[in-house]
Amino acid sequence: MNPNKDSQVTDSNDQELSWLDQLNQLLLDNISTYSLSNDWLAQQLNISVRTFYRKVSERTGLSPTHYIRAVRMQKAMELLESGDYTNVKQVTAAVGFKKSTYFSQLFKEAFGKNPIEVLNKKWN
Repeated sequence: MNPNKDSQVTDSNDQELSWLDQLNQLLLDNISTYSLSNDWLAQQLNISVRTFYRKVSERTGLSPTHYIRAVRMQKAMELLESGDYTNVKQVTAAVGFKKSTYFSQLFKEAFGKNPIEVLNKKWN
């Protein structure tokens, strides 16, 4: 048995986690930017767009577009539950969407309820 093989696997997993952590931090730091693109994210991570697509897909099981949307939806839920926002339009902008109707549709698909329901629950 090769003891270095286990450490190589651990190092590889650590690198993958670190890369995903780096991507997540980049997304969260720029979450209100509605024009986040795969090209820009890949450039920030110093990789090609093709490699970016492959890495995101391999590590998350989602396309980059769907992964970005999932991160935005999760952040939206956190913001709605925080009580720091008084209306859905504010949260819509805070997570990088232009239209609150589109945001609400995606939110309902993700969580099974409208964002206003989460907001009202927090304020009641």
